[in-house]
Amino acid sequence: MSEDGAGEEGLFCNSAGRIMKLTGKSKMWGIGTGLGVPTRAMLAILFCLLVFSKAAAIDATRSAGTGASNAGNGGTAGWITPGNIAAADGNNADSASSSKTDVTEYLAVNSFGFTIPAGSVISGITVNVVRSASDSSSNKNFSDAEVRLIKGGIVSMATNSADVGRFWAATAETVSYGGTNDLWKDSWVVSDIENAGFGVVVSASRGGNGGGGINAYVDHVEVTVNYEPTHTFTVNSAHGTPNPSGVTTNLDNAVVNAVMTDPTIVDGTTQYVCTGWTGTGCISSGSGTNVNFTITNDTTITWQWQANHWMSFETVGN
Repeated sequence: MSEDGAGEEGLFCNSAGRIMKLTGKSKMWGIGTGLGVPTRAMLAILFCLLVFSKAAAIDATRSAGTGASNAGNGGTAGWITPGNIAAADGNNADSASSSKTDVTEYLAVNSFGFTIPAGSVISGITVNVVRSASDSSSNKNFSDAEVRLIKGGIVSMATNSADVGRFWAATAETVSYGGTNDLWKDSWVVSDIENAGFGVVVSASRGGNGGGGINAYVDHVEVTVNYEPTHTFTVNSAHGTPNPSGVTTNLDNAVVNAVMTDPTIVDGTTQYVCTGWTGTGCISSGSGTNVNFTITNDTTITWQWQANHWMSFETVGN
């Protein structure tokens, strides 16, 4: 910046102790050692861009630890040895039906023992059930009635993922429900998944006009949870408007561009110039007004500033 002024001299002293003498009709802010004041055009370019690159989700798979017969659905056929679902070993939870209108009770399984990094974003839940029936003919069969998740020990009514029209096969088969991007029309956080009450209920309804007995079997239930870890990015600055600012949460492997949008600040007779940053985590110290990086763990940036001080003198006489 310059302005006309006859018979004036000015001294600009920066925090490093450098003094610049100005005479004649022009005076301007000193720039300090090795630093230039960005022009308006440069400032127009320096805007913040925070880009999130979708990270590949991580998955964790666990088998149910416990099983129980639960009549909460009004079922008419209970489950025998429901704890057998803990291992895929051919030892089944068994529900025996004697009436063609029977519906099994809920086979409720939980205690999966998930451990997921704090702050992760849950992106999908898949349930695999190894099941069969003693008869799978059109005359006498079992098919899904309900397949639901248990949240905090309570059966979720958000969605029923049962495959109602599919008979349970006469030999054991693994049937999947949900998926890597399926949240079962509900919202989930890490504590929901790690809760011992998180689980699944399965029930089957009898079909066909045939009389006599028929058995439904479940050998094993396992759940796969897809999640995306997150990391915090903490921004500190004594001056200016950094972007992003404060503390933000970012998906693992997101690309973050941090910018000091106004790297030169004038406060009365003091000028502050952003000279760079110090960092921890995914970034080290550097100079300039922007830095981009891929975030893979918690990261902190502290913007660094140089203070310059203005002194003005007027020459009187000779």
